[in-house]
Amino acid sequence: MVSAQASSNSRRGQWGCLVGIWCLSFFANAALLFPASIIPRMMTDLTVGPATVVWVVSVAYATYAASNVLVGVIIDWTSDVTVAVGATFLLVGAGIWGWTAARRGDFTSLLASRAVSGVVIGAIWTTGANLVGRTFPSDQQGISLGLFTASAPAGLAAGQFFGPVLANQWGWPADFAIFSLLNVPGLAVFLLGYRRAVFQGRSGSSPQLRELGTVLTHRSVLYGCTMGFIAYSLFLFFNSWMPTYLSNHIGLSVAKSGIFTALFPAMGLVSRAGGGIISDRLLDGRRLPVIRLSFVVSFPIVVVIGFVHIVLPLLVLLLIAGFAVQLSIGIFYSYVRDAVAENVSGTALALLTSASLTGAFLSPVIAGVLIERTDSFTTAFAYMILLSAFGLVLAWNAPESTAVGSTLRES
Repeated sequence: MVSAQASSNSRRGQWGCLVGIWCLSFFANAALLFPASIIPRMMTDLTVGPATVVWVVSVAYATYAASNVLVGVIIDWTSDVTVAVGATFLLVGAGIWGWTAARRGDFTSLLASRAVSGVVIGAIWTTGANLVGRTFPSDQQGISLGLFTASAPAGLAAGQFFGPVLANQWGWPADFAIFSLLNVPGLAVFLLGYRRAVFQGRSGSSPQLRELGTVLTHRSVLYGCTMGFIAYSLFLFFNSWMPTYLSNHIGLSVAKSGIFTALFPAMGLVSRAGGGIISDRLLDGRRLPVIRLSFVVSFPIVVVIGFVHIVLPLLVLLLIAGFAVQLSIGIFYSYVRDAVAENVSGTALALLTSASLTGAFLSPVIAGVLIERTDSFTTAFAYMILLSAFGLVLAWNAPESTAVGSTLRES
C-alpha cells in the first residue's frame, strides 16, 4: 500500500512539474515571437524597412542562441529553479523597457530590450527541458520532452494570434509589456508544480571541464545540433515572414494574416507530442525514424508552398508544413539527451538550443535581406528549399542515439 501510494505521488509530482514548466514556457514563447505579427505596423510607425524591422524578432533569437551554452553550464553548476525565477523577473523588466522604448519611437532601445529578453527566455526554455528530463524515467523521455516542447508552438501561436488583437486595443507598443507581464502567473504555476516533483539524481556532482568538452564534440550531439539549426530555420522563416507575405502578396488583412500564420506553430501541439509518443511507444526509443519522416515530408512542402497563391490551398500547405517541420523538434531534445550523462544534460540541451536558435535568428534576417534586395519572396523560398534538402541528407547519415544512463558515450 505504501509503495503504491508513493508511486501515485511520484506520478502526480512528475505531471505537476510538467504542467508548471509548460505554462511558464508557453508565456515565455508568446513573448518571444509576438513582434512578428505586428511587423507591418512597426514598419509604418518607425519608418524602417523589412531588413531592419525584422531585428525586433531576430535579435532575441540571436542573444538566446549566443548565451544558452553558458546558461546550460550555469544550470548544471547551480539550480534550475533559481535560474527560472531570476529569468522570469528579468523578462518582465525587459518587456516594460521595450514598451517605453516603443512609445518613444526609440528603435535602438527597443532592440536592446529584446536582446535581454532573448537571453532570459532561453534560460527559461533550457531550464524547462532539463527539469522535465530529470523528472521522467528514460522510457518516457520522448513523450515527456515532446509534450514540453509543444509549449513553444502553443506560445508562439498565442503571440501571433493575440499580438494584433492587443495592438488594436491598446496600440502595438503595449504588446511588449503585456506579453512579459503574463509570465508572472506562469511562474506561479511553475513553482507550485516544482514543489511536488521528485527529480532523478544527477550522475555525480558538478561536471568537470573534460566532460563538458566531450559533449561539445559528441557525434550525436553535433548531428542533432545541425539538424536542429535547419528545423528552426524553417520554423522561424514561416513564423516571422508569413504574416507579411499573406498581407502584402496574397491580399489578406494584417489581422487575418496573423491568425492564419498562428496555425503554423499551433500544429506543433500535435506533432511535437506525437513524435515523442511514436518514438517511445512504437519505435522502442529510436529517434531517427521520426526525424527522417519530418524532413521527408517537409522538403516537398517547402518546394511547393512558394508557388501557391490561392488562399485555401496555401493554408492547407501551411498546416502540413507546420506539422512536418515540428515533428522532429521535440525529438531532437531526446536525441541529444539520450547520448550524454545526467550531470552534463543541461550543457547538451543548451548546445542544441543555441544551435537551433542560431538558425532561428539567421533565417528571418537572411530572408529579410533577400526580400528587400529582390523585392520578391522567391529567393527567400529558394534559401529554405536548400536548407530543407540539406536536412534530409543529414537525417539519413546521422547515428542513432540511445539512452546511456550515467555514462557518457564516446563519440
